Amino acid sequence: MFTGIVEETGRILEFSAGPTGWRLKIRARIALEGLAVKMGLDPAKVVALSEAGDYAGTRVFAPIVNLREDPFVPRGLASGCFDDDGVATHARDVVKDGVLQGYFLGVYAARKLGMKSTGNAGGNANLVLAPGPRDFEGMLRELGTGLLVTELMGQGINMVTGDYSRGAFGYWEEITIAGNLRDMFRNVVAIGGDALTRGSRTCGSILVEGMTIAGA
Repeated sequence: MFTGIVEETGRILEFSAGPTGWRLKIRARIALEGLAVKMGLDPAKVVALSEAGDYAGTRVFAPIVNLREDPFVPRGLASGCFDDDGVATHARDVVKDGVLQGYFLGVYAARKLGMKSTGNAGGNANLVLAPGPRDFEGMLRELGTGLLVTELMGQGINMVTGDYSRGAFGYWEEITIAGNLRDMFRNVVAIGGDALTRGSRTCGSILVEGMTIAGA
C-alpha cells in the first residue's frame, strides 16, 4: 500500500489508498476548468448523445450537487437577454439535488435531438455550483486520506464513453488520475464554500472519491 504526504497551508497529512480507490480534493480554480469542459454540447456530440439516451430527469450527480444558470446576474460576464441565435434566455436549475434538469442547446443541436433550444447558442450563462459549508481547511479535514490536486494537464476526456484520464500535479510530483465521468459525478462527497468566479462560472473546491492514481 502506497503512502504519501500532503502539505498545504502549514498542515501535513499522511494518507494511503483505500479499497475502493483514492479520494481527491480538487482546488476551486481547477474544478472551474472541469465545469467548463463538462457543460458544453457542440454539434459533433449530438448524435452520440441521442444514441446514449436522454438523461434529463435522472440522477446523474451526487445528491449534494446543485448547479444553476442565471443570465441576469448584474454585470455578469455571460449575462444577456438573448443567445447567439436570438433565443430568449432564462434562469434555471441545470442540476437539482443531483438530478439533471436539462442540457445546453442552441437551435441547431436542439433540432437534431428533437428538443427545444435552451437559449445557450454561444455557451452557458453564469453557472454557479452551489457551495457547501466548509472552507478550504474544512475540506482538507473532510478529505482525511487522499490527494490534493493543484494542477491538471492534457485533454484525456472521452465525452461519449465518459472515460477520464489526465495528468495532474498535487502533493506528489507528477501523476495521472483516472476514472469515469458518470462515477465521478455520483461520487462527489463535498463541495467547498471557497467559491471562486472566473469568467461565467462560479465553483468551490470539490471532493471526489473512488479515483485511480498512477505514476506517483
